[in-house]
Amino acid sequence: RLIEQACRSTRVPVLGIGGIVPANAASVMRAGAAGAAVMGAIWESADPEAAARDLIGVMREASHEPG
Repeated sequence: RLIEQACRSTRVPVLGIGGIVPANAASVMRAGAAGAAVMGAIWESADPEAAARDLIGVMREASHEPG
């Protein structure tokens, strides 16, 4: 996977950008990303605050999962 390769090849924090939604946010974090830039999943939601909360929860949980 491209994001895993990027994370392994640099000491600079890598962010997932583009198409990040709750369904794939965990895999981005497990791949080694320091975080993700999210717009569409929040902007297009009927409840942007809940969407942001859900994404943050998924990303935090995934970043604490054992490798």
